[in-house]
Amino acid sequence: MLTDFREYVGRVDTFMTHCSRGKNRSPSVAVALNDIFNLGNDSRTLIIGEEVAPNHHVFKTLEKIAKELGMDTSRMQKTWKVLKNIY
Repeated sequence: MLTDFREYVGRVDTFMTHCSRGKNRSPSVAVALNDIFNLGNDSRTLIIGEEVAPNHHVFKTLEKIAKELGMDTSRMQKTWKVLKNIY
């Protein structure tokens, strides 16, 4: 997913991700992609106030893979520090 997103990120203006309920996995993927690719949104405000609870496993798995691919994950670390205290 990360390598595909990296390839197309400059050519699309909308990306949709959805799991069966849209409350845990999808928001985690959206926040992770926003942070990894610095899409310009404040990840903490993307889901605060929404009826979601980020999935720790999904978020941390994407962070691990991004690190292995040499991608910058520093924004993810800052975002997770805030999100884990909220949810």
